[in-house]
Amino acid sequence: MPRIIQMLNEKAFVRFNNWLASDDHHVNPVFIGEFNHPIAGHTEAFCKLYNPLEKGLINEIVGYLITYAIGLKQPEYAFLSVLPKERLNEISKLEKSSTYKWIREKKSVICFCTSRLDGHSAAFHLKPPITEEAITGIADDVSKWNEYGASIALDENIAHVDRHFNNLLRLGKQSYALIDNGRLINEKSESWNLSMLNSKQLYNNKILQAINLRKCNKPATDDIITKAVLSAEMHTEKIKPIESEVTFWLNTLLPEIENDGFKKFLMDRTKDTPWLLKQRFKVI
Repeated sequence: MPRIIQMLNEKAFVRFNNWLASDDHHVNPVFIGEFNHPIAGHTEAFCKLYNPLEKGLINEIVGYLITYAIGLKQPEYAFLSVLPKERLNEISKLEKSSTYKWIREKKSVICFCTSRLDGHSAAFHLKPPITEEAITGIADDVSKWNEYGASIALDENIAHVDRHFNNLLRLGKQSYALIDNGRLINEKSESWNLSMLNSKQLYNNKILQAINLRKCNKPATDDIITKAVLSAEMHTEKIKPIESEVTFWLNTLLPEIENDGFKKFLMDRTKDTPWLLKQRFKVI
């Protein structure tokens, strides 16, 4: 059975289309490209460049696989691609930035790519000045999304600390898909270390806080709490089919000591998530 997240070689890369504008608030550079995917065929994808010395790439992979296992809406396909820099137009402009100086030292860059999913970032359409009323309107819509409770449970499980509204892709009224799992555990950076891994810690669950801190019509109601806890209680069984692939990527991308520590954290965290949510919702 092929892996859910595949590694595509340079021959699968059809063409570079364009870089995403910086006002889309991506921390890492993102471009749109076209690929020949072994399952999807000709595919347009959003591709994010990652520094291999940091943890953003493994975070993305783990987040995508667990989201897939739980069954929440996200881009249908994800894959990795290592591309020579000369295949990416105007990458020299990025190399001049101190933020992306690591790119200068590489002949090729590694990209985490997800197939195009039509929609807009939940808050991207807002133009300055962004009012509290406008943000509250988004919060109210998100709180009525059928998968909101399950998404709270997902982010509790993977310790996603940066699921702001632009990490939700709005597909329609009260309908969203989850994107961007680059920042787990550490709110200040995509990187984490073993001392930060605590399966019983209440990390910042932004997708929950974004609603509870707004004066929307439906903060964490009993219905949302019930859906979140029930979803979390099914995680252990649902995640079993992707455990071997998670292990493969951990072995591939992390040194042994971090590999073992992160794997234990993920396993323990999955078991602890129902209890963590009950703690957070003050129902025990």
